[in-house]
Amino acid sequence: MKNLGITRRIAGLALLLGLVAHNSAADADPKIWKQYCDDARKAAAEHAYNEAEQFLKLALAMAEKFGENDPRLVETLLLAAGIQIDNKHHADAEPHLRRALALREARLGAHHLSVAECAFYLGGNLSDQKKYADAEQLLRRAESICKWKSGAYHPLVGTCQAALAHNYALAGRYDEADKLYTAALKILGTQSSSTKFDGGPDVIVRTTFIPDYPRVMQIRLEQAQTLELAKKYAEAETGFKKLIKLIEDRESKDSVLLVNPLLAFGRYYAGRKNYPTAEALLLRSDSLITQHGGPKHRAHLAALGVLERVYRDQGKIAEADGLAGQLAGLGVKSAPAK
Repeated sequence: MKNLGITRRIAGLALLLGLVAHNSAADADPKIWKQYCDDARKAAAEHAYNEAEQFLKLALAMAEKFGENDPRLVETLLLAAGIQIDNKHHADAEPHLRRALALREARLGAHHLSVAECAFYLGGNLSDQKKYADAEQLLRRAESICKWKSGAYHPLVGTCQAALAHNYALAGRYDEADKLYTAALKILGTQSSSTKFDGGPDVIVRTTFIPDYPRVMQIRLEQAQTLELAKKYAEAETGFKKLIKLIEDRESKDSVLLVNPLLAFGRYYAGRKNYPTAEALLLRSDSLITQHGGPKHRAHLAALGVLERVYRDQGKIAEADGLAGQLAGLGVKSAPAK
């Protein structure tokens, strides 16, 4: 019922789609375009992706009338791609991202930071589609532009390096991924400042970059998982432990930032057949997510799924069956017994 209002609005707005397609650029209404975009975002936030797609069609049809040199067309393409990616439709998002990149190149030149942004998004999308070589080329291009425009130690460069590292890890290039994660953390994990002269030598502008610690912790987690995949177990274990301690020291022992590291570390120990340690970590992770999330939160379901296998592998059949029933009640199938 909560999406009924959205559906009715789409039914009415869809009638306008044909009219929009025939209107001239002069008739394109920025307020209506913005409303379509806002409605698409709202529908996507409610996971009403079919409705969001209808609003996006209307927004794109309107944006086309502004002309290819109008930045609102690229903005709409990026919005459409972002919503499709949220809905796991990565292949559908790719044409929008490619067109956005081409439009920005034509309008701004090949070396503009806004071009780097589009190359970055497209590279990430291709990485998710396992097109690792094409993704690497685009992410390297984004990194190169950011270095040239902003300096080698700017957070934009670190962000590109982290994305490249993730691409390498997915492609099985673990050593290269590990090195790039370390390079990214040196930039993103350090408070820094830049100084430039604006309008003459007497006008100084200083910008301070404060680390985005949730993002830094996510990169550290990805690096530890990469080391685990590379079978560098001692280094991976050290990475997990250091990450958890960093979050506890900076935030608290009840921080929501601990949920995913504890879950990943629990999986790590389960894979090493250290079941008591795995069980303790998984129970702690699940306790935290029940404080911050709900019974259908992905991390809660994941923790219960791994914990069920840990119980079953230890021969704790009653506990495992109890969790299997709990998961079934939440609409999740348990993994088959080995």
